[in-house]
Amino acid sequence: MSQNDSSETPPTGTDPVRQEATQATFGDNAPGECTNGCPEYVLVLKGRPPDSDPFKKHPLPSSRRIDIEYHVAFTAADPGDPVPKQGSHAYEPSREHERPLSADEYARLQKVYVWAEPYGYAALRIREANELAKGRIAVPREKLRHEQVGSKTRLICEFDVLDSVPGYIASEMQKNLNDPDVGRIRNHLNTARQQVQGDTFGRLDGFAAAGETAQGLGIFGNRVRADEGWINSGMDLIAGDVNDWDHKPRIRPVWGTDNRIGNKPVVYYYDVWSNLHYGYIANAATIPKHTAQGGSSFANIFDSGRLDENADSSAVSAGHDLYGTNPAANIDDVIALVERNQGLWARSAR
Repeated sequence: MSQNDSSETPPTGTDPVRQEATQATFGDNAPGECTNGCPEYVLVLKGRPPDSDPFKKHPLPSSRRIDIEYHVAFTAADPGDPVPKQGSHAYEPSREHERPLSADEYARLQKVYVWAEPYGYAALRIREANELAKGRIAVPREKLRHEQVGSKTRLICEFDVLDSVPGYIASEMQKNLNDPDVGRIRNHLNTARQQVQGDTFGRLDGFAAAGETAQGLGIFGNRVRADEGWINSGMDLIAGDVNDWDHKPRIRPVWGTDNRIGNKPVVYYYDVWSNLHYGYIANAATIPKHTAQGGSSFANIFDSGRLDENADSSAVSAGHDLYGTNPAANIDDVIALVERNQGLWARSAR
């Protein structure tokens, strides 16, 4: 049944909800409003900005327009992945969208799947403790809030709407291009290049430039080193707590380590986003690709005792190339990039 379907015309009477029957159509309505007859049961979808930490630090940008799409499951059977769309509406913060339910549908409703479009533009979160933001949420019936308005029973599916991981990392790329350390690194490495005669391959390995190179790469390494663990605590005492270009500790509490970014059956491990940023900013600072990839491997050995896998190295390379072709990369560029590399960077969500 679509959002504009109506049930039988109710009898007239004094019920305040039924008296509003001619005031509005089903869809994005105020509670209790309907036309051409009020159904006894409705499913209410209500997305809103997050109001708890750490989620409220990542609001959906007001300029980003999204639609909320949904699928209502009336049996325990798996609906497949991607889940078929049954309805959609333009997202407006805290505005309700009603989907009428028959008595039979109300009795059989099992779960509500909700996601945002365009793909990767927003993350949703069930408003409960220990829930993370995801590209698609599946809300079981027991987590729907019941509300009685006159003769109408409302099943309310309320969820947070916030920025997505691709949106977050794209904004970090653009913000950090203007970080003073990027300019400092670039100046050190350009000085090193001037000191090395015949450095046609940009390897930055001339002895005359060792000091400038070490200073530039040292600044970069300190900003991207792993920002967690006992080694990091020790390094903070030596170099200061400035390693905010490692995004994994910032991604994990909000979106988790396995990131589904929409209604597609794939997830990306959270290393990918940080590695894309790593390569992007490295190129902005004029660090050669092979040097950035080597630094990434060293950082991983130092932090976890293992070398980068091919996926990690390729993400650094892709981020480096992205800056070379598009210094103003945005969320669409990041999503397109991970989609092109899905075979290497993603795994099945099923």
